[in-house]
Amino acid sequence: MTATPNCKPWCTDHKTVGENSCYTRFVIFDDGREERAAPALGSLAAQFQTLGGWPADISWIAFVACQDEEDEHPTMDLQFFEAGDDVDQNSNLNVELDGLRALHSNLGAILKDFS
Repeated sequence: MTATPNCKPWCTDHKTVGENSCYTRFVIFDDGREERAAPALGSLAAQFQTLGGWPADISWIAFVACQDEEDEHPTMDLQFFEAGDDVDQNSNLNVELDGLRALHSNLGAILKDFS
């Protein structure tokens, strides 16, 4: 469902089934790969993927925000996907607005050294 007049300015998909909430999802990184290659059996990448629950190679990242009517602040996540895995995210990082601002600031400071 599209955003309603009472939605947050960032709402792109108002959810009414089960809850009444504002929702948005944006892909913020996509390397364009459509298929994933499994890490070599026994490799460090394969072990990390198995033990940590993280994909061996992240090919796209989505930002998701959702806020129910009674919530003061939205719930925000960064979702990490492997190529070819467009249904369920491989890993999910719950972040708050201050955490996203710090990430943005830190990344910007690092990138200044490379420009």
